[in-house]
Amino acid sequence: MSFGFILPSRARPEGLIKAINSVKKNTLLVKYNFYVYVDDDDIYLHKYQKIHDENREILNLTIGKKIGVPAAFNFLASKVKEDFIMMFNDDLELDTQGWDKIFLDRIGPLEDCVFMAYFNDGINFINHAAFPIISKKYWYDRIGYSSKKLIFQHNDTWIFSIATMLNRCIYFEDIKLIHNHGYSDNKFQDSTFKLNRNRLKILKDHFIFLNLLIERIKKYKLLKKHLKNIEKYDFKDNYKFKVEILNMKEIFIIFLKWFLQK
Repeated sequence: MSFGFILPSRARPEGLIKAINSVKKNTLLVKYNFYVYVDDDDIYLHKYQKIHDENREILNLTIGKKIGVPAAFNFLASKVKEDFIMMFNDDLELDTQGWDKIFLDRIGPLEDCVFMAYFNDGINFINHAAFPIISKKYWYDRIGYSSKKLIFQHNDTWIFSIATMLNRCIYFEDIKLIHNHGYSDNKFQDSTFKLNRNRLKILKDHFIFLNLLIERIKKYKLLKKHLKNIEKYDFKDNYKFKVEILNMKEIFIIFLKWFLQK
């Protein structure tokens, strides 16, 4: 069994090193590779190149034009040859020794591999799959990754939405991630964090995600054909359009904040 970690990075070479080292330190069984995308205008290109040179056996580095986060995730996912694809960040660290053994033991009874798994990132917990894991063969090869029409966010939400429709979400509370996110601590609000935090961009992304619901339903129907009945498996029980309702709630909150500020 093997994992491909996909990771667009910008101006955070030290964060990438921490991410890689956390996987090295805590992995016992599975083989893995990191697929990293860095913009060709990044001021730390020389540092990224050095990281690549020191980790050639597990790091596939692409330096290309600035295409945005959704396009980068989709590009990196297309390069993965491992059994599972996991979204990763340059502000993220794995923090559970033997996480891979826990994962493999739990998914063992699954016959069809049509599911989305996610770990405890210490911020969203069970409520949102911030770093989804999907099967390369049984998910990605059938329906692809997220939509390239998105601006910045919702790549994870895209996958979470489809998995929720399928009722195939598996949450691993006991596999911990350290997510050094700017929303949880101001000290992490660097230039990369602020780059896409424009409220209008975020609002537009919410509406784009909402308008692409039919596309996600089509993807859901394609995957649903491959489901097999698995009795007594601990899927997280969700109502089918939970993610879409939460997205509309976010839109309402943004408008409410604007109204209260006037």
